[in-house]
Amino acid sequence: MILFYLDREDSPAIELYKDLKTNVGLPVSCLFHHKVIGASKLTAVNPDQTVITNIQTEDNETPVNIKDIKICFFSQYPYVHSGLLPFEEELDKLYALQEWNATLEAIFLTQKHIRYLNPLWGKYNLATEMEHIMLYQEFGIATVEMLLTNTPDDAREYYEKSGKEVIYKSVRGGYDSSGRMTTSDLTRLNKLHLSPAIFQKAHMGCEIMICLVGNRFLAKKTTMEAANVVYKDFEISKDLKEKLIQLSKHINVPWIIYSIIYDEFIDEYKAYSINPSPGYDLCIQIFGEDFNKLLRQYFIEEYNK
Repeated sequence: MILFYLDREDSPAIELYKDLKTNVGLPVSCLFHHKVIGASKLTAVNPDQTVITNIQTEDNETPVNIKDIKICFFSQYPYVHSGLLPFEEELDKLYALQEWNATLEAIFLTQKHIRYLNPLWGKYNLATEMEHIMLYQEFGIATVEMLLTNTPDDAREYYEKSGKEVIYKSVRGGYDSSGRMTTSDLTRLNKLHLSPAIFQKAHMGCEIMICLVGNRFLAKKTTMEAANVVYKDFEISKDLKEKLIQLSKHINVPWIIYSIIYDEFIDEYKAYSINPSPGYDLCIQIFGEDFNKLLRQYFIEEYNK
C-alpha cells in the first residue's frame, strides 16, 4: 500500500493520489491530518513483539494498517496543533496535544519497513544551515562563504571585507531571521554577544532551485521579470547531479530541494541550503506539472521494487 497523509482536502496532491489509484491501479490509501486527530480510531497491540497499528477515520471503509504500508508520503508531518483539539480546558488541551504528537511520531518513526518519500528524520537531522554547509562540503560541493560568530567586531570586519555585500541569518530561523545587511545594521551588532548569528557573503549569480526525487532531477533558475519571480528551466552538470544523489542517499531522504547560487560568467556553483522536507505546494509553484510527473514515476518504480 502507498499512504498519502495529507494536510487538507483541497491539497494539490489529491489529483496525484486519484491518478495512482484510478489510472495506474496501485493500492493507495489517504488519511487527512485533521480527521486522524478529530475522529479516528487508533489501535495498537503488541502480542508478539510486532506492533500492529490501525488508523481509521470516517473516510476509510477499512482501517489503514501500518504494517501494510510500503511507501508513505506526508504533505504535512503528523504534528497536532492545539486548534484541532476540541477540549475547552487549556490543561486538557496541552496534555492531549503532547500525547497525540508523541503517539503519531512514534508510529511513523518506528516503522522500519516503510520507505518514506519525505521522512520525519529529515527535518530533525538538518535543522540549521550550518549543517547544510558542512554536508555539502563533505560531498565535495563548493559552498557560499559565511561566518558564524557572536563577536560584533568580527561581524563588522567581515562586512567590510565582503564589500558590504552580506546577508545575515539566524542559526535556527524565526522572526526577523534573515536579510541583506546595510550600514544601519552595524549598530545592532552591539547585541550580537547575546547569541551567535550567520553572516553570508552575497555571491554574484542567480539562484538555482534543484528538486531531487529518487534519482531524477528538476532544476529552475530564479529570475525577476517586471517585479515578478519567474522560474526557468536549467540544466545542472552531471558531476553535480552525481554528488547530490550521493548526498541524498547518505541522509536517506529521497525528496529534497537544494538551493545553489550559479555564476554563469565563471561557470561556478555555490551551494548554501538543503530543504529535506519541502512542501508539495511549493514544488508545484516552482516546478509546475513536471513535479507531479516526477512523483508519479517515483511511486510506480518504488512500489514495484
